[in-house]
Amino acid sequence: MQTDKVSLNDVYEVFTAQLKDGGTVRFKPKGTSMLPTLRQGIDEVVVSSFYEKPKKYDILFYRRDNGQFVLHRLVKKHKDEYVMRGDHQFEYEYAITDDNVIGIVSEIYRDGRCIKRGSLEFLLWGTLGSLYYRCRARVRNAARKFLRR
Repeated sequence: MQTDKVSLNDVYEVFTAQLKDGGTVRFKPKGTSMLPTLRQGIDEVVVSSFYEKPKKYDILFYRRDNGQFVLHRLVKKHKDEYVMRGDHQFEYEYAITDDNVIGIVSEIYRDGRCIKRGSLEFLLWGTLGSLYYRCRARVRNAARKFLRR
């Protein structure tokens, strides 16, 4: 089976129409911000329509105000906005609203297995992503202190 690489900008209208009709879209994410949960060019995600309020550790597919598409984990919810972060990043992203969100990751295909949102394995990956961040942050801070001596 041959697959073509296309830009999300090129298929955005079709993508959003598919989700609005209750469908799903499956693709391989590009980038390393969600390591170790999502591996670039290897794992696939299924994005479903954004029909309910997401829960902590859900992975949202959204579009930034500058037009960039992002798959990141929800780490905090405020009144009308979400705080997002990639599992492999230190920076939080604030002020993501329902207007930015395109869909929610409902399935991850990893090593031939389907990991469904709401399953124990999906929750474990969310927890591991959070722990991975904390460990990396502690190592980074310790290294900075050591190097300042």
